[in-house]
Amino acid sequence: GATGGARDASNLTALLATRDPTTGGEQRLTNMITSNAASLEQRRLVGDAQGAIRDGAVTARDSGSGVDLDSEAVDLLRFQQAYQASSRVIQTARDILQTILEIR
Repeated sequence: GATGGARDASNLTALLATRDPTTGGEQRLTNMITSNAASLEQRRLVGDAQGAIRDGAVTARDSGSGVDLDSEAVDLLRFQQAYQASSRVIQTARDILQTILEIR
């Protein structure tokens, strides 16, 4: 409250003073909101840029040390077949040795 009687217009005058476009509270509030919005937008841009940098680094890391699943599957099949072939050779040698020992 401003000073004055109940029917005085001093309260209305004080309220209008807060809406003064150059020094009033409404202008300060508008300036603060504008400043906060600009800061928020700047931080969003920085966040987006950092996200893009991170995504690029992850992609570079994955391409540099990534594993080609197709070539790994081919190698796995090749090694499996080589193991089976070696197993057959050992089994055949064992059978031959067993046969030789039974001849006596």
